[in-house]
Amino acid sequence: MIEGLKPYAEYKESGSPWLGAVPEHWEVISLKHWVRINRAVLPHAPDAWYVPESVKTGYEISFTRYFYQPQPLRPLAEIRADILALQTQTEGLLAEILGSGGAA
Repeated sequence: MIEGLKPYAEYKESGSPWLGAVPEHWEVISLKHWVRINRAVLPHAPDAWYVPESVKTGYEISFTRYFYQPQPLRPLAEIRADILALQTQTEGLLAEILGSGGAA
């Protein structure tokens, strides 16, 4: 970079001594929080976001509470009908394999 060239009009202090000043519109978050969000949250909720001021070190996100959506159970009659249909289909395939006389 050319000495003294500043491609952004406004700068602010990042709060991190090794980083120095950053463009005004940048959001500076801890690498630990960024990695946690990218590994744990984004694969399940790609549009997820958070407010950095709300982050409290040591707390976890309850996936069950915020992301789990229970699916209604199927009626027993429907399950029984599926099992009986599979049983009938299996018996037909077995008869085909063994032949009509049962000898292979």
